[in-house]
Amino acid sequence: MKRFGMLFAMLAVAAVIAAAVFTAGRAGEKAPDAARKAPTPIPTNAPAPSAPPAYTLHRGLTEFPANWNPHCISTDADAEMLQYLSAGLYAFDYNEDRSGVCLKPCMAAAAPVDVTAEYAGAFGLSEGDTCRAWSISLREDLCWQDGSPITAFDFVASAFRLLDPEHPQPRSSLFCSGPLALAGAREYRDSAAHIHLENAVNAFYTLEDLSPGEDGIYRTPEGQPVSLALDFPLEHLLYGKTLRFYVETYGTKCFDLSTWRTLLEQMDADGLVPLTDESLEAFLTLTTGNPNWGDSRETVPAYLICDEPTPGAAWAETGIFARSSTELVLVLEKPLAGFGLLSALTESWLVCCELYDECAAMEDGVYVNTYGTSPETTASCGPYVLTEYTQGSSCTLRRNPRYFENGDPGADEWYETTEIRLTAQDDDARRMELFLGGALDQCAPDPAAWPDAETCRTIPGDTTYLLVLNSDFSALEKRQAEAGEQVNKTILTLPDFRRAISLALDREAFCRTVSPQNRPAMTLFTALTLADPELGIPYRNTARGQEAAAGYAEGNGYDPAEASRLFTKAWKEALAEGLVTEDSVVELCIGSPSASAEYCLQGWNVLKEQLTSAVDDTPLEGRLRFVRADGLDAGDSAALWENRADLLFGVGWEGNALDPYAVMAAYVSPEYRFDSAWDTAGDLRSLQAGGNRYTASVDDWYALLLGESRSVLKNGGEAETIQPGSPQCPFCPTDILAVLEKAVLDRGCVIPLSESCTRELESRRLRFPSEEYFYGVGFGGVKYLRYTCPDAEWAAHTAACGGHPNE
Repeated sequence: MKRFGMLFAMLAVAAVIAAAVFTAGRAGEKAPDAARKAPTPIPTNAPAPSAPPAYTLHRGLTEFPANWNPHCISTDADAEMLQYLSAGLYAFDYNEDRSGVCLKPCMAAAAPVDVTAEYAGAFGLSEGDTCRAWSISLREDLCWQDGSPITAFDFVASAFRLLDPEHPQPRSSLFCSGPLALAGAREYRDSAAHIHLENAVNAFYTLEDLSPGEDGIYRTPEGQPVSLALDFPLEHLLYGKTLRFYVETYGTKCFDLSTWRTLLEQMDADGLVPLTDESLEAFLTLTTGNPNWGDSRETVPAYLICDEPTPGAAWAETGIFARSSTELVLVLEKPLAGFGLLSALTESWLVCCELYDECAAMEDGVYVNTYGTSPETTASCGPYVLTEYTQGSSCTLRRNPRYFENGDPGADEWYETTEIRLTAQDDDARRMELFLGGALDQCAPDPAAWPDAETCRTIPGDTTYLLVLNSDFSALEKRQAEAGEQVNKTILTLPDFRRAISLALDREAFCRTVSPQNRPAMTLFTALTLADPELGIPYRNTARGQEAAAGYAEGNGYDPAEASRLFTKAWKEALAEGLVTEDSVVELCIGSPSASAEYCLQGWNVLKEQLTSAVDDTPLEGRLRFVRADGLDAGDSAALWENRADLLFGVGWEGNALDPYAVMAAYVSPEYRFDSAWDTAGDLRSLQAGGNRYTASVDDWYALLLGESRSVLKNGGEAETIQPGSPQCPFCPTDILAVLEKAVLDRGCVIPLSESCTRELESRRLRFPSEEYFYGVGFGGVKYLRYTCPDAEWAAHTAACGGHPNE
């Protein structure tokens, strides 16, 4: 996660729907009006205040913001700009004792109120539904930098433009999919588009029924375009899976992949490839070129998708409206409450509609909008105002005196930064030079430089990268038979051998050579992972999280002496069980699904060197050899399932930070886990809670984590049925998460290797309220940032120390 990735909330704006160059929505559909009051004038006879001390934050960016329009924002640099100019309905903030984070009202005045019952019979709501319709009260002091007030009607008018069927914006997905999907939003946005119908369960046209149009794309007899389903689920033919799933799962075993890349390059965002003579020929090569898949030209119609016009949908049927100037109502497709609802509402969709419409134009038949690309096309309701901007070079933001938080209790502790100056600095050496000279206050150094600097902070990410091992005896036995006489691979099935591999890994050295931006990992979850988002407490800070890590985190997981002992023990066990002979050679085929060829090669070399060194003076010395699993595509984690590799490194899953419970499926669920040989039904694990000892299988613990009731043994005696979440349940989800994490680590088939993070140098003049980085607030961000001295004193100090205050 980038430093500012979760701190911004989308730009909120006031709107006047007046005569404009472009009117959002379909022809004849009137845009919702935004209520408008006169701006509050600034008194002209007020005495000029004495100039306060200036505190300027200087940041050098490797990527410079270019478009911070919240309807199409896409880069981290644009997001950084927007966080200064905007605010969300709710925002991440510290909890009371700053031991974690919480979500607090920001532009909202209070927590959302469930009003679902009031709209039963509308928007697809039924009697008894809850958590679908939410009323959000807004602060009455919301305004733009010019004093123009912001009302609930502005939120609605902005959503109307975001979902405009004629010009839908990239971020319209905010309301059309995911947790904040609004009732009717997708139907309204797509009302000028087409829907995709599976040919096999509808008209079932044959290829002879179709004919090419002037553009070469085949059409139905009704004139609608036809596509080939590449990454589009097919219910009739593939039981809801996609052809891409099967291609990436079975590869050359079932398909002729010579045209696969060509088809992928033609695929659109819906996973479809327009049907042309050329794409049909490539598709036939893919599906019929290998007889194992068993397709023919006659089966192609089952892969076809035919478009039809979408039935019209009215804006009034979309689940967003204002009941007054300070009350906004959102009606969701699915129930959502608590942390999930509030966190979704940290992202806003607001634009200043009057300015937004002025920025719209048609160029060569293409809709463009320059909103959020300069000071003149930007309106701020956030803590800062954009005053200067030079594209690709520099910009200046100054504190917004009309920002609503400036009048809140505790405001004297907030936003001490009076000015922010961002400059483009893509040269590492130059950026470091400016930082050491005091001209930059924050600097991302070369990953290999300054790792132990006093002013260097580590910013944890949410992904743990793993080394995963093949533990399937029959699969390994087959691979060793193919590798030749005396080659052994089945020794990987021995727990001691797997544990020895983990202890033999010098993770710090691995990161230093292969991924300097990362740091060693010994557990499945990073420091950013929250045990309970509602409480905002990091999982690793809980007693359960620390218990799960015990025995794995010591010494960064590196113990060459113990590794040597376990390698020797494993070899003797393998001899005793007849897995190996005195003449056997253990061969490990190692690969990586990383997109970087350099990462794959360097990682393979480091693992080879470390494991070779680890078996010195053991019976395995001279018997361990390595081969590379080449030809893996980016993301080709299926190589282990398909028995094309013995070990994979660099495998990881994102999304650990907010929902580690869902990510646990990747480790224990039969559908996703790499460890296919794990008998999760027979692996019993115990948990101490409430003075009692509860024992259940990994399968049952996982079911409990998912909220299903299960029977567990209490104190080794009678079985007791537990319903998670009930008042009688003796443990919480964090307790179960720790049990499962410990079980995965004990198996040794999933070995944590490194975790994503970034490092940043901080000027000696900066002071943050926390040494610990928390999800959503970082070290405190610009809101809580303090300075040891104002600009003038810092300049004098810089001169006094020879121009190098940060050395």
